Amino acid sequence: MRPLEIAFWAATAPVLLWCLSHRDLPAWVRVLSAVATALLVAHVATEGWRWHLVPAYLTVGYVFLTCVWPGPPRLEVGPAGAAVGLGLLAAAAGLAAAFPVFDLPKPTGRYPVGTVTLHRVDPARADPRTDRPDGRRELMIQVWYPAERPGPGHPYRQSAETTFLSRHLSLVRTHAAYGVPVATDPGRHPVVVFAPSWGGCRGDNTTQAEELASHGFVVVGIDHPYFTDRVVFPDGREARTVFPEFLDYATEETLAATRRTIEDTLTVRVADARFVLDEVGRLDRADPGGIFTGRLDTSRIGMFGHSFGGAVSAEACLLDSRVAAGFNLDGFIFGRSLVEGPGKPFVFITEDVPEPTQADVANARNDAVRRRHTVYVENFSGIRSGLARVRGHYGVLRGGLHVNFGDAAYFSPIRRLRPVHDLPAGSIRPDRAMRILNTYLLSFFRKHLTGEDDGLFDSPSPFPELEIARLADGGR
Repeated sequence: MRPLEIAFWAATAPVLLWCLSHRDLPAWVRVLSAVATALLVAHVATEGWRWHLVPAYLTVGYVFLTCVWPGPPRLEVGPAGAAVGLGLLAAAAGLAAAFPVFDLPKPTGRYPVGTVTLHRVDPARADPRTDRPDGRRELMIQVWYPAERPGPGHPYRQSAETTFLSRHLSLVRTHAAYGVPVATDPGRHPVVVFAPSWGGCRGDNTTQAEELASHGFVVVGIDHPYFTDRVVFPDGREARTVFPEFLDYATEETLAATRRTIEDTLTVRVADARFVLDEVGRLDRADPGGIFTGRLDTSRIGMFGHSFGGAVSAEACLLDSRVAAGFNLDGFIFGRSLVEGPGKPFVFITEDVPEPTQADVANARNDAVRRRHTVYVENFSGIRSGLARVRGHYGVLRGGLHVNFGDAAYFSPIRRLRPVHDLPAGSIRPDRAMRILNTYLLSFFRKHLTGEDDGLFDSPSPFPELEIARLADGGR
């Protein structure tokens, strides 16, 4: 809970505890009730209201009416009312804990961080799903960059981008200030493109984006309309995802159909990423907003992605000569890069789950499980072969599950309860996972985009939770 949330909650609880066994209202009860109301008003005005605390808001309001408000009708809290009020306060505290307004890890670099969101239209590509009159493919991108000066933190999500359950994300403040000037030292900055997960959005790995930006990199995150769960354009239009389950193992036919969808999606998303690279060049030559002109080093570009974004990163590395290196955060690989490898320096780090083997395929309890194990065996074999071709690195984050590779592990502690959530977080603490991943991301892109090699990838992992090794031709 945030400071003023705790304050008005804590000011109300003693009043209710007194009213459990007393009917008289001494002066301190009336004063504390008034203080609680004032704190609630300050909370709404400065921190922002959220539905999770509505039970507490109602309780504070009723206590104010019964203990402070001078006019009729005359009400009283009473023992029963006090018990109900305490129950409502407890419910509000539970909801607030389940859906916290969390703090992202503070970036460790010397630069403040800035950010802007841009709308871009690709005149060369049609999009059959769009409602644009010209039928062209359009994207939303967000850029994080080293800034000349700090400023107030930008919201993690805009309200229009959230749902009822996720509205608290719009109250989270990042460490990036909107629209501040780019740092002029050292001139042009290397660029890293971020590709999100299957239904993910541009800001899902804000922690990593801000960390890289604080160390001098410009990071460009992509929303893929009709693939990202919800994309909101500047004119208020929305594009919702239209795609099915990632891989459907129910039958051979459903698996084949979802695989075709995945390959088609990969083609579109890689084209999106390559268009973003074109836009990076245009922004460097002449940014209409005046922020990035002459500040982007288009000769030093890397890419990383989470989940399906890792596949986009691998494919972009293979197909686009502008991308010098790539990093995959726990994602299957598809397309040509699964067969030929990424063709560039590449790192793959995966979650801590037992990896299926050929024996698991043979002993699967049913056909759906057999198909699932087969896909896993084939994909991980292809990933290792591709990494070996480029002497890339393969790692396992012990205690980490799929959610721990992005910001979503902060969204709710419920994610650590596997029976409750279909995409749980692992046992590793979110801050610890971010520290490990950020250390390796930063070291990797420094090595391959700026020529600064700290030796991290040539030494045993300094983190006991990460097992990582370079693969060479012929094996692991």
